[in-house]
Amino acid sequence: MASDIHALLESILEQLRRLNRPVVTLLEPELSDAEIRQLTSSLPFPLPDEVTELFAWRNGTKRGAAPFQDMALFPVWFLPPIEQAVEEYRGLTVGLADFWPADSFPILFSGSGDYLGVRCRTAPGGTGEVNSYRLGNTEAIIECSGLKEMLQTVLASYEEGVFFVDADGDFDVDDERFAEVARRFNPGLERWK
Repeated sequence: MASDIHALLESILEQLRRLNRPVVTLLEPELSDAEIRQLTSSLPFPLPDEVTELFAWRNGTKRGAAPFQDMALFPVWFLPPIEQAVEEYRGLTVGLADFWPADSFPILFSGSGDYLGVRCRTAPGGTGEVNSYRLGNTEAIIECSGLKEMLQTVLASYEEGVFFVDADGDFDVDDERFAEVARRFNPGLERWK
């Protein structure tokens, strides 16, 4: 039986197909749990199950295969291969140690130096909140209560037309409406008040 994470990702993939987004053909094949454990064995924490499920669904997007906009799983954000995420984690915890928490694993990249990361301080079966780390900010911002809530927010944004392709062919988001959707799935978070 497919997990909630897998089902949400498959529904998001259907929305990407509906919008004829290039990322559909750029996603790498899934990884096994054993492959994920091996590729992340150097991390100082185990990945939460939900993050493992994310990379078990697809191992990110082919590196350098297209412009960042075409690689996006949703506007601005693309899923890197887990090898790249581990590499970025190492660089972030060394180069930006005052900014990047040692227990946060980057799961989505913007292509302009911004990241979404999942806090991995919980037990392996749990999940931590999803934080944004943006250039120019001095601290992380909690964007979603967890990965499942983030994916629910993304899927609803597709279904409600919050994410769209504009007349020029650009992948875009209605920021005000996105905040409304995010608030629905992440009640109580300061970010969406």
